[in-house]
Amino acid sequence: MKRLLGKLSFVVIITTLLLTFAFTSFASSTYWEFQDANFKRLGTITSSRKVDGLNLIATRAKPMSIKSNKQELNGTTYTHALSLGGQGNTTYRSVKVPVNGASTIEVVLRSTGSNSRKLVVADSKGEQLTTLNAGTSISKQEYNYTGDSGYIYLYSTNSNINIYEIKVTESDTESNTDMEVEIDEEIDEDIDLPSSNITLDDMPESLKESVEWVYYNRMVDEGTPEWTNLIFDQIYAGNGTLNYVVRWQSSKNVTLQQRKDIEAMIKREINNWTDALIGYDGWPYGEIDVKVVGWACADASQILDKQDDEIVYTDYIIDELSKEDPLIPAKLPYAPSELSRFENYTDSNYTYPGGLDKRFDMYLWGTENFYGGAGGDWGQRVSDDYILSTLESDDAHIIAHEIGHGFGLPDFYEDYQRPPEGFPVPTIMWAGNSITVTEWDIWLLRYTWSQIKQDTSRFPQ
Repeated sequence: MKRLLGKLSFVVIITTLLLTFAFTSFASSTYWEFQDANFKRLGTITSSRKVDGLNLIATRAKPMSIKSNKQELNGTTYTHALSLGGQGNTTYRSVKVPVNGASTIEVVLRSTGSNSRKLVVADSKGEQLTTLNAGTSISKQEYNYTGDSGYIYLYSTNSNINIYEIKVTESDTESNTDMEVEIDEEIDEDIDLPSSNITLDDMPESLKESVEWVYYNRMVDEGTPEWTNLIFDQIYAGNGTLNYVVRWQSSKNVTLQQRKDIEAMIKREINNWTDALIGYDGWPYGEIDVKVVGWACADASQILDKQDDEIVYTDYIIDELSKEDPLIPAKLPYAPSELSRFENYTDSNYTYPGGLDKRFDMYLWGTENFYGGAGGDWGQRVSDDYILSTLESDDAHIIAHEIGHGFGLPDFYEDYQRPPEGFPVPTIMWAGNSITVTEWDIWLLRYTWSQIKQDTSRFPQ
């Protein structure tokens, strides 16, 4: 929550101070930006949360999430949004906004689909007051609230809407007052500012047993914390960046806009994980800069309207999978191995041709007629159609799941792979259990970082 002039934590001593002032008009504004640290660290929201006075209402069955989604409006850049996740009401997938009487409500928002959607504004009794239009491009919508002090609700009438900022401006109050105040006291005001010192001690007790069980009985037993090419390592080696090559094993053409959207999607999905590490236990990075530095496809003409700075690789091998399934394209394009971190990370003295910026850390691999997903420290493989389908929504849960493997997190297909007492909340790493990164996933990610960072030769502090 932010006020017009901001607030600080302070202690002041005022003795026998005489204040005399007059004013004729005053309007107080409060606003919430979902790119602020207190919101960014929430990840998937599966229960109602109150952050800086704003109530986010969600349930396990009807979650919301804070997602990386860079947009610009009138010179203001937004990096994150509250993703409502679908249709809501006053009991789930909604925002409960405090109002102090007559106020102007401003909402910066966008539909994540190909059509405009409606955001309901309802009063404290749940009665609809109006709807705000969420177009396919980011915009600011306003509503003049004339009711009593209390709350209003915001929620979608049908599908997902991203909300980037909410601002409430109280109507001007007229006054012409001379005021004399004599104060002889100490004022001590502590304002809850964003914390940058999250540690394992902050893990909810309800999650601790299952997180530790998975780490020691699955990850340690399987040796994954010892892998030195986890996405943690890649980000460290890239000084807070990740580079991708899109491996396009498909007959479909790709437009310039689709290529831009694919880069934005993979950046969003990476940061949906790493946002949980910001301010946590010595993690040194904020938003991770994710770039697509090349495309690998068997036919360069598939890259429509190719730009001068775009790199296309056309070398290919034969995909062994195509011999088992003739629907899989036989030609498997690839980027040069000398630019691949996966191929060279074991050599601590290796130098990439052209410099570090020219390397690629992982593939985003789209295969025609591929079913399901696969992932690891080499990248993520899904179908070409699935990648294209993610460009009109914020739902790329298969890719998010596979990115989890890149951090070393395991699958949970069989009963013996899961904690004996089960999971207290859903996890995206159990296929079909959640379509978003959850609080449990975030704490396993954090727990993993807390353990592997102790190797200071691997992660210099």
